[in-house]
Amino acid sequence: MTGEEELLAEYWRIYEAYMARKEHLIEVTLTLYLAGASALLLQDWHKFWLVHIRSVMWLVPPVILLAAWFVREQFRLWNEGGWISSAAQSLLAQWLASPGAPRDLAPVPFPTSTNVWAPQALVTEMNRMRNTPATGGGLRGRSFAGIVYGLGALATVALALQCIWAWCRTH
Repeated sequence: MTGEEELLAEYWRIYEAYMARKEHLIEVTLTLYLAGASALLLQDWHKFWLVHIRSVMWLVPPVILLAAWFVREQFRLWNEGGWISSAAQSLLAQWLASPGAPRDLAPVPFPTSTNVWAPQALVTEMNRMRNTPATGGGLRGRSFAGIVYGLGALATVALALQCIWAWCRTH
């Protein structure tokens, strides 16, 4: 393998690992969110809900907003890592198939970051893939996001209903 091919292979490996870490952060956040929501939902009515409803109604909305923001940002970073990894894999396959073809390795600003440079060929491949409708994240990406957002929404709706019910019972 030439130096250029090793560089792309390294991009591929690094961003595959990066995506895995982002997936784990999303999974951990969802697990903690669901555990917290479940713990609140399982509290005794007379000892907790009727006594602490105001505290819950003040604390739960910021937690919901912060958790949703964090998960959304992790999905954004996960998606960007996927674009980089897929572009590196695709470009590496093209370069291995035609070893003598010219390669544009001029450093250019990376499209998703400031003050980060990448080879022009990789940036061109990322832009090409982003503008191709067939590469919309794949079924796995959409189903993972759907499960995360669906479970988060279900827990949030259950908490909201519990808060409304407790509020109505105290007033």
